[in-house]
Amino acid sequence: MSASITSGDGAVAAGSSALSATWLACRSIVSKSSPRVIARQWAPATLSTRKLCGIPFGATLERPLELPDWVSSALLFQSPFVIIASRNNEAIAAIPDGGQIPLDLFSRLPHAIRSIDGTLSGMVDEALKSHGLRRNVTLALPHFQGVALAVAAGSHVAAVPVQFARAVKAQLDLMVFEPPIDVPAPHVNLYWHSRYDQDRAHLWMRSLIVTTVSELGFPI
Repeated sequence: MSASITSGDGAVAAGSSALSATWLACRSIVSKSSPRVIARQWAPATLSTRKLCGIPFGATLERPLELPDWVSSALLFQSPFVIIASRNNEAIAAIPDGGQIPLDLFSRLPHAIRSIDGTLSGMVDEALKSHGLRRNVTLALPHFQGVALAVAAGSHVAAVPVQFARAVKAQLDLMVFEPPIDVPAPHVNLYWHSRYDQDRAHLWMRSLIVTTVSELGFPI
């Protein structure tokens, strides 16, 4: 998801896979001090260097991207994957919440995957491939929210960022497991146009985002 907040001539864009917690926390703080701020959300596919360049006061939260030299960046946090499943999923009923699904069972279970372009593989599949295994992906959806709803309503499991899993676990009555293999934890960066490197308002917003991430306890 991508989002922006606009007030007067400026906007701050925060685009990410499952960074709603960061964005909403920042939005809550900003709304108290700047009630005229307007929030917008963009689909990830619409986020581009051209859009970032065109925003008078812009920044974006995203996975590592290949961007031109005029884009500045800073590492914010890591977003490790965990596995979510419905508490009523009989296939994993014997595994305690917080435990680890056996690798052979993990590869056989039906998986839901978040995929913007319909691709049926990702970082988890690369890790499985190194073990000579593959998972049974039977559902692809463009948003993690949709993936979580599908998991909660049926027999699918899914690999999602740990921050997102924590946010929806109680509401959807999900169980969360550690992945049975090592999956590299994606890094989430903050990007902005380099012309705002020393801009006081922009420095304030970037500082707010960094502070919010720290208070949320996201791993670095």
